[in-house]
Amino acid sequence: MCFKVLQYPPERWLLFNLAHTSITWIEIKPDGHIFIKTVGDFGHLPSGKITFNNV
Repeated sequence: MCFKVLQYPPERWLLFNLAHTSITWIEIKPDGHIFIKTVGDFGHLPSGKITFNNV
């Protein structure tokens, strides 16, 4: 979703590899300014539970 908010073309999305259940934090201010605070944070997961590939 953050790539859509930033109006990146879909082919650019393929350059990113995010962990499953990672957290992305987007803040949209009342004046319309958009801030990407965090992309793909997986620090909340135990190391043995982090995955990137679908089965």
